[in-house]
Amino acid sequence: MKFSIHTTIILIGIFCFQLSFGQSVDKKWGIGLGYSARDFTGIPTGQTDSIAFSPAFRIYLGRYLNPSLDLNFETGIVPFNVQLNDSKPRDLTDWDLILRYKFNNGYLLKETSIFSPYLAAGISGSAQDFNNFDPQASFPFGGGFRIQPTKTVSIDLNAMYKKTLTKYHDYFTLSGSIIINLGKSAPPEPEEDPDTDGDGVIDQLDNCPTEPGPIALRGCPDMDDDGIPDINDKCPETFGVEEYDGCPDVDRDKDGVNNEDDECPDVPGLANFNGCPDQDGDNIPDHDDDCPTEAGPAMFNGCPDTDGDGIPDNRDACPDEAGLEELRGCPEIEEDVVEKLEFATQFVQFQHARDVLLPVSYPVLDSLVKVLVDHPSYNLRVSGHTDAEGKPDYNMDLSLRRAKACIDYIISRGISQNRLVYIGYGESRPIADNFNETGKARNRRVEFEIFIK
Repeated sequence: MKFSIHTTIILIGIFCFQLSFGQSVDKKWGIGLGYSARDFTGIPTGQTDSIAFSPAFRIYLGRYLNPSLDLNFETGIVPFNVQLNDSKPRDLTDWDLILRYKFNNGYLLKETSIFSPYLAAGISGSAQDFNNFDPQASFPFGGGFRIQPTKTVSIDLNAMYKKTLTKYHDYFTLSGSIIINLGKSAPPEPEEDPDTDGDGVIDQLDNCPTEPGPIALRGCPDMDDDGIPDINDKCPETFGVEEYDGCPDVDRDKDGVNNEDDECPDVPGLANFNGCPDQDGDNIPDHDDDCPTEAGPAMFNGCPDTDGDGIPDNRDACPDEAGLEELRGCPEIEEDVVEKLEFATQFVQFQHARDVLLPVSYPVLDSLVKVLVDHPSYNLRVSGHTDAEGKPDYNMDLSLRRAKACIDYIISRGISQNRLVYIGYGESRPIADNFNETGKARNRRVEFEIFIK
């Protein structure tokens, strides 16, 4: 078969530059014209011997089904332009119903993808005027691709193989189509309302769209947490009231000193102390007074010195008795008290190898009880000791139990346990030789010591 120059140019143009408008969800119908080339070497012998890749015009009708599938109907006439025995040209007419699976379905490629391949298959029928218009049926299958530089324009090429069910041989086609979509575009989906500062208030309702703020203040910040948004707050960094446009009350504590001059704006005070109070009236404001509820001289930071020993009461363990600095304001321990402590050390006695006091010890301990009653600032420390006879662990335990026995007796006479301390040293602190009975007897002792907390 001989092709005209015009036909050849058209065929090349179709394959290289074919434009089409693909169906989509908002334009579901498409109509158009196409062009194809077909291999007809399978026509029965004797009819023709030179028909190969004959061009044909196509009419196209397509329907969008879903993002993955389109259904297309095509029909066309193939002009063989051959002379048979009766010297008449012959044509062929065919009809194709094709289902296309599109790769730009949102799973494999985006629906808006510029390049979209597809697979196709369907059923086909044709009739030609050979042998008195003998009809034939076939199953076409193949694929193609579409290049879509814009939403409505695409370049579409495909190749199909037709498996015939009649006496004619299978054949192959190359096609392209110009398709125009029909339908009304769906309105665009509404965009989500923007929230530039991400504070949960959309910009349309946000009085401060670029600064995050609470919903209650329509998205505006409130640095001082006074419930007044910073855009309306004349004092945005200072807690204030709405009455003063976000600034503090003029005199919040109502003491006659304005807040701006008041060093204690939340506590009523005196003007001569810049609004700060002086509860004890010693002319020392409370914030500088170590004893704000007791009047005292400035030399002691407002604390009194009841006993006049030069040690203020807040540091004086004996505030009612003049004493010494080294004894925390308490008087020096009297000589007779020291003698009673030494006497108790020598004459408090226990049953042999036990922690049971002998009755002879009771009057001695009673004298110490009287010292503690007469001197409330005194506290007593009792320490137990043993000789070196026996095992060290046993001696340590015995010394501790004997010291505790003394403490228990003194408590039984009404002295608070908080004023008493006991400890055991065992044989670790001897005061005499442990190699004779005299030295051992001196080492078996309980010592008594007055201390002031």
